[in-house]
Amino acid sequence: GDLQKNWRWTSRLKGCDAVVHLATVSLGKCEADPLQAAETIAGGFQRLIKAATRANVSRLILCSSSDVYGLQRRLPITEETPLQPGSLYGFLTACMELLALRHGFQTGKSVCILRFFNLYGRKINGTLPENVLRLFAERILRDEEIMLHGSIRNSRDFLHVRDAAHALLLATQKTKIEGVFNVC
Repeated sequence: GDLQKNWRWTSRLKGCDAVVHLATVSLGKCEADPLQAAETIAGGFQRLIKAATRANVSRLILCSSSDVYGLQRRLPITEETPLQPGSLYGFLTACMELLALRHGFQTGKSVCILRFFNLYGRKINGTLPENVLRLFAERILRDEEIMLHGSIRNSRDFLHVRDAAHALLLATQKTKIEGVFNVC
């Protein structure tokens, strides 16, 4: 549902064992309207946490992003790598993580944060997602140059949407697993 709207979230969450939060705003929309992005991402998540607390939901699962790491000089990136978001999207996503961890600390409820790396897969709503795999493939097919920014030593991990869905399923089933996990 839309966390921007007051849809009696507490009553809708009563009886639920877990809440899985997948909502976000694209990187482009974050940069175009930072205030709306902050309200949607952090404000909406805070409303969900409050409703989940009132409904006594025992587990919160947050889908996060590798964007919380920003551009790192050291590889591999582990869960212990310091967060250095290089974009508003990464910063707001890191804020959600902190809100989730604070929720777990204050309430004693179970919190699991899954940091997904670059997702790829089939079309969503008839459109192809903007990502480096698609952009590189389109340039190769048009026999155009592939532009690399930064060092040729840059490294990216990719995650198929099926694997992301499997990680979510496991997070809902394995309730003793708590903390932050890179999924790549």
